[in-house]
Amino acid sequence: MTLLSTQADEPILASVRSMTSGHAPVMVRVLTSADRERLLAHFLALASDDRLLRFGQAAPDHVIEKYVRSMDFTRDTVFGVFDHQLHLVGVGHLAYLPADGNGRTAEFGVSVLESARG
Repeated sequence: MTLLSTQADEPILASVRSMTSGHAPVMVRVLTSADRERLLAHFLALASDDRLLRFGQAAPDHVIEKYVRSMDFTRDTVFGVFDHQLHLVGVGHLAYLPADGNGRTAEFGVSVLESARG
């Protein structure tokens, strides 16, 4: 079962789709600036190879700390994926870039803790 909330202040609600894959349910919600510490812990838990995939470099801790501090939750959309124990195990960050003459552009970064993959 996938649980989804699109607003940070809304309760996490179960979807109507049944869970047939045998995997434990996950919950997804939009993250806010109040989740910075969770985000930091998530990114710092990524192995070096995963940091390379997520950030395009094997980002050291201080770079990740600066990245999390600079996240603009009023401009961007950040999704958190939580396991059945409500640990943040996945993050999707839709970061909007400044508009140019060709319209609006964005990048999407995704990370999932190794323990939650499968």
